[in-house]
Amino acid sequence: MRKVSVVIPVFNNESTIGQLFTQLNDLFSRFEDFELEVVFVNDRSSDNSLTVIKELKERFSNIQFLHFSRNYGQVVAISAGLKKASGDAVILRSADLQDPVDLIENFLGGWQQGNKIVIGNRKNRSDGIVDRMQSRMFYNLIRMVSPNMPEGGYDYCLLDRSIVSVLNKFNHRNRFLQGDILSLGFQTLILPY
Repeated sequence: MRKVSVVIPVFNNESTIGQLFTQLNDLFSRFEDFELEVVFVNDRSSDNSLTVIKELKERFSNIQFLHFSRNYGQVVAISAGLKKASGDAVILRSADLQDPVDLIENFLGGWQQGNKIVIGNRKNRSDGIVDRMQSRMFYNLIRMVSPNMPEGGYDYCLLDRSIVSVLNKFNHRNRFLQGDILSLGFQTLILPY
C-alpha cells in the first residue's frame, strides 16, 4: 500500500477543516491501494482552526500538524508541510473547499501512469474582476519566463516523492513554489477542471 500525504496550509479556515478532512477520508476509503496522511499547517490562524485540528488529531491517527508561532504565509506553510509529509506522493491543496476533493482520483491515476507532477488547473475562478485582472497580468509575466506554467497558475497538485525530496533541499527564502516545481523538468500532467 502506498501512502499519499495531503498538505493543507491553514489560515482562518475553522469552518471548512472538518468538512475537508471528512471528504478526504471518504475518498480514500474507496481506494485499496492508497493510505491517507493529512498534514495541516496552521499559519497562526486567529480563529479556532488550531482547536479544530487538535480535536481531529485526537480522533484520527492519520493526521499530522504543525503550528506556527506567527503568520509566515502560504509558501512557507507548504514548504514546512512538505518536510513533515511522509507519503510516496504529496498533494498540495487549500483548506477553503474551492477545489474538488474528487479530482484527487485523477491525480492518482496520472501519477500511476508515470507522471511525477500532476497539476489541477482551474479554468473558472470566483474572484472579483480586479483580482482576476491582477492574477492574469502576473501569470502572463511568469509565462514569459516559464512558458510551461499553466494559464492562471495553479495551487492544487500532486508531487511524487522524488519531487518532494528535491524541493525539500531548496533553502531560499523568497521563493515562487509553482515555478520551482515546474523548473525541475520532470514529466508533468496538467488536468483542467
